Amino acid sequence: MAIGPSTTQTPYLVPSTGNVSFTSLLSVGDTVPGSVKADGTPWRFVGIPDGIGAFDNGDGTATVLVNHEIGATSGVVRAHGSAGAFVDRLVVDKASLKVLSAGDLGTSYYGFNAATGAYVQGTTALARLCSADLPAVSAFYDASTGLGTKARIFMNGEETGAEGRALAWVVNGPEAGRIYELPRLGKFSMENSLANPATGVKTVTIGTDDSATGQLYVYVGTKQATGSEIDKAGLTNGKLYGIKVPSVLVETNATSVAAAGAAFSLQEMGPNGDVSRMTGAQLQAESDAEGVTTFLRPEDGAWDPSNPNRFYFNTTNAITSPSRLWALEFTDVTRPELGGTVKEVLRGTEGQVMLDNMTVTADGKVILQEDPGNNARISKIFQYDPANGSLTELAQHDPARFGTPPTAPFNQDEESSGIVDVSTIFGGPGRQAFLLDTQAHYTLGGELVEGGQLMLMTQDRSIRGTDGNDTLTGSAIDDLIDGRAGTDTLVFGSRLADATVTRDGAYTLIVGPEGRDRVAGFERYQFTDATVVTGDGAPLVDDLFYLAANKDVLAAGQDADAHYALYGWKEGRDPNALFSTTGYLAANPAVRASGQNPLEQYDQAGWKEGRDPSAAFDNELYLARNPDVKAAGVDPLAHYLLYGQGEGRETFAAIGRTADLGGHPGFDAEYYLLSNLDVARAATGSGRDPFAFAYDHYQLYGWKEGRNPNAVFDTKGYLDAYGDVKAAGVDPLLHYDLYGWEEGRDPSKAFDTTAYLAANGDVARAKVDPMLHYLQYGALEGRAAPGDTTFGYGNQG
Repeated sequence: MAIGPSTTQTPYLVPSTGNVSFTSLLSVGDTVPGSVKADGTPWRFVGIPDGIGAFDNGDGTATVLVNHEIGATSGVVRAHGSAGAFVDRLVVDKASLKVLSAGDLGTSYYGFNAATGAYVQGTTALARLCSADLPAVSAFYDASTGLGTKARIFMNGEETGAEGRALAWVVNGPEAGRIYELPRLGKFSMENSLANPATGVKTVTIGTDDSATGQLYVYVGTKQATGSEIDKAGLTNGKLYGIKVPSVLVETNATSVAAAGAAFSLQEMGPNGDVSRMTGAQLQAESDAEGVTTFLRPEDGAWDPSNPNRFYFNTTNAITSPSRLWALEFTDVTRPELGGTVKEVLRGTEGQVMLDNMTVTADGKVILQEDPGNNARISKIFQYDPANGSLTELAQHDPARFGTPPTAPFNQDEESSGIVDVSTIFGGPGRQAFLLDTQAHYTLGGELVEGGQLMLMTQDRSIRGTDGNDTLTGSAIDDLIDGRAGTDTLVFGSRLADATVTRDGAYTLIVGPEGRDRVAGFERYQFTDATVVTGDGAPLVDDLFYLAANKDVLAAGQDADAHYALYGWKEGRDPNALFSTTGYLAANPAVRASGQNPLEQYDQAGWKEGRDPSAAFDNELYLARNPDVKAAGVDPLAHYLLYGQGEGRETFAAIGRTADLGGHPGFDAEYYLLSNLDVARAATGSGRDPFAFAYDHYQLYGWKEGRNPNAVFDTKGYLDAYGDVKAAGVDPLLHYDLYGWEEGRDPSKAFDTTAYLAANGDVARAKVDPMLHYLQYGALEGRAAPGDTTFGYGNQG
């Protein structure tokens, strides 16, 4: 349980299992420094938060959108000109979870005039925005034809009874801030409107009618090349259909559907499917007349990322009545008119009460939230796993706040809502992440309305073996899998031919159809096209890496060790992620001239001679930091690959020999050749001294191309940070050595010049280039290279 940097309150939800945790992001009443409302007063996080959307900004931050389920006359006037419901637009730092800025998403409202068929800008108050959907770009843009819009569109609606409106909020692009009514999606007590991301030129959404006799409505439109963003998205030209289940015309407490499901069809609504000029009451009357199935308060829904034809939805019902999870399985969602099968996934007898919001993870697990209303039950969060039918409680609201009796100002009327899977933004391998909120229904009045909180929930989904022999299988998410001790096998349901294999710290990173999986502790990898044994006692040739990198060798069914020894090194192929065959031969012309296999030479003598295997591995630093390995007198790279990686030992970027670094202060020819294989090949072909060739290349081209001269110096970063140096058109490394360090400039964000000199008085007194000192002596002496994520001396650009 953690308190985020933008609030002072602990999370309102607490874990029910050991692999779940929460961080509070914002609580009602919190302000965000520098953020103001349209009237200039401080922005504050207000009550009844509900549906959420989020996307990565690509700069270390994420944009988070949050509905507020406020009545039309509650709160204060927002940026679109009226009081009532609105949507927050927050920018959140992904690492610290600090809210950096906050404001209103909507700035102008465009309502539909049924009499004229035109949109009219106005300040109409909005009410009770419940669940929400920020679908993938592909929901409204078809890459194969170029039809549609790439603008992000946030979908929601008003849960206000029969006349509730569907709404589209344009998030970015030239129409950013516009709020559009979507009359062709129908009027009803709109819980949510959810767009399918895999329907090509068609646009398919499902709206859920949260009323006692509510229906499900399917909208089918066609993406366009021109018009407004909603025109291009296909949200203004389609037909509306009602879901009709002939065997279940009315859901009751006694309803029971066979495991195989029941057929459903789509009933066209309105004249030729156009309901844009119909009132909600008229749509309800036609639905009843046409036999559109009524459910016991359809709440939120979600499309299944693992199966685009499947749509889940909840029916909340009542506190003592069955609350069910349903699934619509379309025959073909790109042709939704064909209908499909509806299944009763949870019958309401499994322990859940009054299900409300939901989301579905990448591997098909359904996360469910409860809203028990003003009843003496602490609301919970569940996970349904369709693979085995299990329902697991993940969390509940804090009993210290909401229990019996509750602690003022809290009461027994609370619900969690708005949950959305943000694992690709705030998660990581083996770590699921969800944004969600709490509606704490105690009255505050005024701008704040009620209590509430925005939170991040994380779930550890890492997979761990035992100390025996294990056979493990990953999931559809980005996994973190540790086989631990024993002889372990990792099974994939995809081809090695479709994967790439690299190193990621203490783990092997396998990227393929099943995601980005970080794995360690396995001796066998079983793919559908190959089984690779890595525990063969020859760690310097990483069979998995070699076969993944060399598809021709894989296809020929050849042994990786034998192929590298006979052909691979001569063809410039790398035997593992930390040995550069081309770079090693270029940096070591004597080895190249000997005609010896460079990997064998390195293993037998090269590491002892100070020859580094790649730009990412320094022999001397590894041995200096691991005295047990040094004392054993073994090849440091072989040790790391065989033992060190699994033990979490650190590796270090290569630093060349001390004497070599002094010739041209700070220029590390070995590192440069190992880092730039095109230069390494050119140096080899030139017949010149490779180190002289490397320096000449750096002087003539390298720094201008943004290439780094050593393991510390960031060429592009230095020039971007110091505009005066960039404008002068001089070698940035030379500038730093002659002037920059004395002026307090940093060679990179990872090396703070001032801090290094302050921590090392002998270096300061010697008045020498601190970066050069670190490279030649400091690193091996164990001196720290302090970094503060900024360039010192200020940005002069």
